[in-house]
Amino acid sequence: MTPATSGHQSAQQVADLEGRVRVLVRIPNLQVNSANSPQEDKVEGLRIISAEVSIVEESKEEEEESKEEEEEEEEEEEEEEEEEEEEEEEEEEEEEEEEEEEEEEEEEEEEEEEEEEEEEEEEEEEEEEEEEEEEEEEEEEEEEEEEEEEEEEEEEEEEEE
Repeated sequence: MTPATSGHQSAQQVADLEGRVRVLVRIPNLQVNSANSPQEDKVEGLRIISAEVSIVEESKEEEEESKEEEEEEEEEEEEEEEEEEEEEEEEEEEEEEEEEEEEEEEEEEEEEEEEEEEEEEEEEEEEEEEEEEEEEEEEEEEEEEEEEEEEEEEEEEEEEE
C-alpha cells in the first residue's frame, strides 16, 4: 500500500497491519483503487486488513479446535487400548485358572487310578491267599485220606493175620 502524503501516521499503521497479515496468511500485496482518494484507500485497506485478520483468527480457532479434537481422539484411543489390555489380562487370568483346574482334575484322576490299581492289587493278593489256603486245605484233606487209607490197610492186615 502506498503511503499518502497527508495522514502519514495512519498510513504507517495500515502498512504495519498489512505486513502482519501478510506474514500470517501470506496474502499478495493489497491493491487499492487509484480512482479513490488517499483517505478512501486507507479505509479500504483497513477493511481488507481487518477481514484478513478475522480470517486468520478463524483459522487459528479452527486449528485449535482440530487440535482439541485430535487430542480427544487420542485420549479415546488410549482408553480403548487400555480397556483392550485389561480384557486381554482378564482373559489370560481366566485361561490360567482353567489350566490350573484342568491340572487339578488330572491329578485327581491320576490319584483315583492309583487307588484303583492298589485296590486291584490288594484283591489279587487276597485271591492268591485264598487259593493258597484252598490248596493247603486240599493237601491236608489228601493227607488225611492217605492216613485213613493206611490205617484201613493196617487194620485189614491185622485182621488177616
